[in-house]
Amino acid sequence: MFAIEGGSWLRLQSGEIPVNRYEIIIDVFASHGIAWGAKANLSSIDLTPFVMQSAVDLSPVTEAAITLEAGSHINKIATYLASTEKAAVLNAIDRRHLADELELKFFGALSSEWINGIAKYSIAYCRKK
Repeated sequence: MFAIEGGSWLRLQSGEIPVNRYEIIIDVFASHGIAWGAKANLSSIDLTPFVMQSAVDLSPVTEAAITLEAGSHINKIATYLASTEKAAVLNAIDRRHLADELELKFFGALSSEWINGIAKYSIAYCRKK
């Protein structure tokens, strides 16, 4: 049983975007009638509750991570966000409009087509005893 997390644009170097990076996402999704919610994390889950509730005798959750300098094009980020479960309530045309608006807002905040930062790749796992 394991969970893997990754995403360089989630952990930007300080000062990269002059506004909270999630404010852009929250505001654009809201303009399309989608409430983002309080939890900004897009990719990771906490494995521990699943292990504790499991009927299988599993070892405690072990975690490991590495960080690397990385960059992503704002179009790639916007397209990804428009393909998430939160955006699934929209039809294909509206998802494209969502992605276009996100890209425009990111560019306005950055004055660049690239977001550079730190990518953190982590893994959480356990073993059967």
